Amino acid sequence: MVLRMKSWPEPKRVRTRGRPRVNRIKSDPIAASSNITDSQRLPHNQVEHKYREGINAELERLRGTVPTLPQRDSSDLNGPPRPSKATVLANAIDYIQFLEAECGRLTDDNERLRGPAHCRPRRIEPRLSFRALGEEEQANSMDDSLPSRGLTC
Repeated sequence: MVLRMKSWPEPKRVRTRGRPRVNRIKSDPIAASSNITDSQRLPHNQVEHKYREGINAELERLRGTVPTLPQRDSSDLNGPPRPSKATVLANAIDYIQFLEAECGRLTDDNERLRGPAHCRPRRIEPRLSFRALGEEEQANSMDDSLPSRGLTC
C-alpha cells in the first residue's frame, strides 16, 4: 500500500518593490551602534526637501552676489523672472573668469608701474635702535635712520 501525502499548495508570495527589509536584532553591532530609533528617523522625502531647500538657498545667495544677474526686490512681483539654476551657475562661472582676467590685468599694470626691480625705492634700515641711544645721540642720528625716498637708478 502506497501512502500518498496530500501536499498543500504553497502560499503565494506577495511581490513588493525594492529591496526586502532586513530585520536586525538588537545585538547586531550595526543596529546597536545607531542611537536613532525608527520613530526618530525622518522620512526620505523630508530629508530630500531639506536638501533641496539648502541648495536653493545657496543658489539664491549666489544669484544675489553675481552683478550680471537681474536683482529682484521681494515686493516687485512684476519684475523680471527669476533666472534658472543653470543660468545662475553659467553667469557665476563667467563672472569668476572675468574677475580672474581683471586681476591678472591689474597685476600686470601694477608691475609695469613699479618699474624694473633695480629702479624701485630702497628701504634703509636704521643703524641703531632708538632705545639704546641717549637723547643727544637720538637727535643727531635721526637724519641717518630715515628711509630714503629717492630712486636708485
